[in-house]
Amino acid sequence: MTARERRGLGLTARFSLLVGALTLLSVSTVSVLLLLAGQRSAVERARTETQSLAQTVAAALANAVVLKEYAFIIQHCSLVVRSRTDLLYIVVTKPDGESLVHHREGWYSERLADAASRDAEGATTPRFLRYHSPLARQEVLEAVHPITISDAKWGVIRLGLSSRPFQENLRALYRQILGVGGAILAISLLAVVATLRYLVRPIRALTLAARQVSAGELGVTVATPAGGELGELAASFNKMVGDLAHALASEREHHDKLARAYAELDQAHRTLQQTQTQLVQAGRLASIGQLAAGVAHEINNPL
Repeated sequence: MTARERRGLGLTARFSLLVGALTLLSVSTVSVLLLLAGQRSAVERARTETQSLAQTVAAALANAVVLKEYAFIIQHCSLVVRSRTDLLYIVVTKPDGESLVHHREGWYSERLADAASRDAEGATTPRFLRYHSPLARQEVLEAVHPITISDAKWGVIRLGLSSRPFQENLRALYRQILGVGGAILAISLLAVVATLRYLVRPIRALTLAARQVSAGELGVTVATPAGGELGELAASFNKMVGDLAHALASEREHHDKLARAYAELDQAHRTLQQTQTQLVQAGRLASIGQLAAGVAHEINNPL
């Protein structure tokens, strides 16, 4: 394991991971919220449009249903189906339960027995469904609207629109949201790069300067950023290095003074030792001279 691995991730990597994770979380959250809001809005638009069309057709056919003018009903429904490319079928359910089914290929009369038809036959209020219709053999957006006159129910109108335009609108919405999310992510990455340049580079410079100072290079200074905590940190570092250099210079000067004093003391000690040696030798010579004088005096007396 290298020293870098033992130290773990650097500040740049950790900051990038943190900001990247927060950005990804924020973009994902915003995208999901936008998707949900957009989907609800698209469903609401489709519901409003489909139910409005069903209500219009029901109002136009109400008298014809009461009067059993089925030729008018067939003609009117055929015109409405051909007028819209996304309208797949119109079902007019009569009071006796028999339904007139109109589509692009024509129309037919039949008592529909599927679950959706049975459920729609008993509807007393407008409904909106999104399901796979057995009539169109595909997913449809269906509006169910009762035919009423003077609060009396005379039948039910069902309009089935293809869900493909709705799905295409959703896909376009998804693409737009993904584009917005990508733009936000790109802007965030640029912000991360700018932040790293503003924050991490001065910290790296401080780290390098600290290593140089620990190696004994006391002439190192760090460029002070304009204002902020990093500027204060760089100014404090430069002051600390200056104080350290001044203290070391004073220590060296004091050491030089002590060294000179020691040299002078050593020289004085050597001089004293030489003087003592000379005095000892002089004392010895004086003793020899006194001994020689005494011996000569003793010899001279007998003579």
